[in-house]
Amino acid sequence: MPESTGAQIVPEAAVAKVATLGGPPVQIKAPPPAKASEAKPDESAIKKRQEARRAAHRRRLAAARALLAAQAQQQTNPFFQLPPAVHARQQ
Repeated sequence: MPESTGAQIVPEAAVAKVATLGGPPVQIKAPPPAKASEAKPDESAIKKRQEARRAAHRRRLAAARALLAAQAQQQTNPFFQLPPAVHARQQ
């Protein structure tokens, strides 16, 4: 069986052809990728990210402590009901 050559895709240097309605095809070139080695990370952004991670960790620890306290209360009083979960509104 002969292979169809029309289905072969040859990648060019980040160039895509886009068909237009009633006009000739237009070639779109993708911008070159940004070099990560040249861009220095912003120290304030790094500090903000670290603080956010620490805050998330503190929240997880507080939630775990609250759950343990509720379980301890459940063991001392078998008829104790857990309070309803309260979720903060997302902005």
